[in-house]
Amino acid sequence: SGTLDLRGDVIQLFKTGSIHSGQLSNKLQGSFRSPTFELNHNAIQMKLRGNGVESRLIIDGFFMYRFNGLLFRGFSTTANSPDTSRWHRLQGDVSRYQGHTGYVEFLDQGNGSICIDDIRFTNDGSPPEIPSPLLQNLITPDLDNHEAFALNYGQQWETALENWRTAQLNDEDVDLINWAFKHKLIDVPKDLLAHLSGQWQQFRKLDGEIPKHEHVLVMADGNGENEDIFVRGNHKVPGETAPRQLLAAIVGEKITQSSGSGRLELAADITDANNPLTSRVMVNRIWHHLFGRGIVASTNNFGVLGQRPTHPKLLDHLARRFSDEHQWSVKDMIKEIMLSSTYQLSSTPNPKYLDSDPNNFLLYRQNIRRLQAEAIRDNIMAISGRLDKKMFGPSMPVYLTPFMSGRGRPQTGPLDGAGRRSIYISVRRNFISPMMLAFDTPAPFNSIGRRNVSNVPSQALILMNDPFVIEQSQVWAKRLSANDKQTPADRIDQMIREAFGRPATETELTDADEFLDRQREEYAIAQENIMTDIRLWADLGHVLINSKSFIYID
Repeated sequence: SGTLDLRGDVIQLFKTGSIHSGQLSNKLQGSFRSPTFELNHNAIQMKLRGNGVESRLIIDGFFMYRFNGLLFRGFSTTANSPDTSRWHRLQGDVSRYQGHTGYVEFLDQGNGSICIDDIRFTNDGSPPEIPSPLLQNLITPDLDNHEAFALNYGQQWETALENWRTAQLNDEDVDLINWAFKHKLIDVPKDLLAHLSGQWQQFRKLDGEIPKHEHVLVMADGNGENEDIFVRGNHKVPGETAPRQLLAAIVGEKITQSSGSGRLELAADITDANNPLTSRVMVNRIWHHLFGRGIVASTNNFGVLGQRPTHPKLLDHLARRFSDEHQWSVKDMIKEIMLSSTYQLSSTPNPKYLDSDPNNFLLYRQNIRRLQAEAIRDNIMAISGRLDKKMFGPSMPVYLTPFMSGRGRPQTGPLDGAGRRSIYISVRRNFISPMMLAFDTPAPFNSIGRRNVSNVPSQALILMNDPFVIEQSQVWAKRLSANDKQTPADRIDQMIREAFGRPATETELTDADEFLDRQREEYAIAQENIMTDIRLWADLGHVLINSKSFIYID
């Protein structure tokens, strides 16, 4: 109580009953949000002081209201009165949404600040007339002369100063003291002014060191809200109320005791040692990515309509190891599975088991798996030497071909994405890389636990004709040509080791040598230039990228 506001030229106190976004610094950014409430009035009035801060009403959770002005126009306002508190009325027709839920939010995303004094719900469009408690205390019915008024006025001063001394200030006390500071009616000792001046200089120094902010979407823990079940999906026909809890099949009919959203309780139930579902699902997805098929093939469905596990005891064993021994570490779980003899099996079929286990459900051999689109792209840049392994940083815009047009077309990025890994390439629903689509990257409509794995002609055409693949083949060839101490056989073996992760076979060495001879004749290249002409080695690299061994793991 009684916090000094040293941001201006005049000493002031922050009000005790208000919310102020600039209490520490105008550069600090953030948001305030009210609890969710039901709209039962025609208008909302807000008493605000500040500048550059947006105040908005969010109805039914539609926080992206800017993109639907037809429904939510007029439900935001910006305060532009830094020195005086004024009433602001949302211009939108709130009466249309009576019975709906909403909340008020204040967004401080610039160098301004806002002080929220009061919020009123009313059916009257004009600002509410609220009498000043200070004037009510000064002008009482028993005052019949100037002397009594002056005495009462002095008592108000004494009360305000005493409340300041005992940290019991109210808003009326702050108004009175701030008025006195503004009109220089309070004599501030010189030593105190010198001290405050030093504090001011230190504050300005620290304020200037605040870095530029980065904005991210986060979830705030609001008040508890249960949702109604819509009968046949019709939002106009609400049915019984569904409590906010985990699946009843796991926790039973548990009632959330928290007055908040219940997310903390939900997280505790999800990771509870008595709930095996979470660790089973996660381990099964890891197994799916490593083997091409989960222990439960329906990775998204562990319910009655899902498929039965092929190895239920193994699934439970790994689930316990994941949660207990590995402490939910995905990397440790991957390491344990990959070091197993089952994962390291060859994919060569055994005629003995072809009839009894034709689909390899019992894993007598490893499954042949095609790399996912992102891994194929990253692998191409890894062998060319272009891959940038730097972690973090902003997304890189996707490269747009002339055929990628439409509403909202973004700015195109470099062909190779500046060498960044595929995880750092931006994803836009209507502008996905053709290479990603060809290799079954799903459209970003929802989460996908199991991708489609196809083998279609468009994949071969992409690897053969895509400018990115051709460019990276040339980059690979330039890197290899820098070594002038190799023989052709040595370089061929190096390329196959880099592309396939194994030494070249005699057949591969012979075939590659014959291919280089044919290309040398096609380009009319002299024999002595075979090691320095990058066209030959770019073509060979392009052939290796187009082979099945490059995109399949066996």
